[in-house]
This record gives sequence, structure tokens and C-alpha cells, in this order.
Amino acid sequence: MSARQEATAAELRELLEAVREAIDIPYASCAGEDDKRTAALKDRAMRASVILQRVLDEPEGMDYLRADTTFLRNQLADAPLDYVTHEESRERMARGVPYMEAVRGAD
Repeated sequence: MSARQEATAAELRELLEAVREAIDIPYASCAGEDDKRTAALKDRAMRASVILQRVLDEPEGMDYLRADTTFLRNQLADAPLDYVTHEESRERMARGVPYMEAVRGAD
């Protein structure tokens, strides 16, 4: 394998990890917060899909893997999750926060 192929393989792995970060998001703390999770998942899947489409469908798509990965990660950072996750609510309850406050985010 050439040095460029090895670099491309590593860059492709980084892109795939960024795509996984985009779509493998935690469950919401309760059903009432699930609409927010669903909206975030749809938005993130769309962003990842656009990047994958460019990489796979454009002739020079593989030439910009590192830039596409950075772009996707920056987009995800600019749109953080806006709901309380199941794990966050459990941590809050372990600190003594009442259930209804823990699942809704009031600390």
C-alpha cells in the first residue's frame, strides 16, 4: 500500500468516526424530550449524508477527506444536543435532584 493510500485509509476512518459521532447520539431522559432527540438526529444525519454524498459521488471527493471531516465536526460542535440525556438524568438523580427536575434539566 502506498503512503497516499495509507493516508487516505486513515482519513477515511476519521471521516467514518465523525459520521458515527453525528448519528450515534444518546437517548433522551424521558419520552417528553424524545422530540428534541429526533430533531437532532435528523439534522445530524442530513449533515453526515451531505458529506458522504460528496465523498462518494464527486470525482475529487476522496481528495478532501480531512477537510470534510473537520467541516462535519465543526458543524456538530455548532449544533450541540439540546436535551437532557438518560445518563445525565441518572447522574443528577444520584446527586439528589428530584426526578422531574433531573429529566427536564433544571439543576
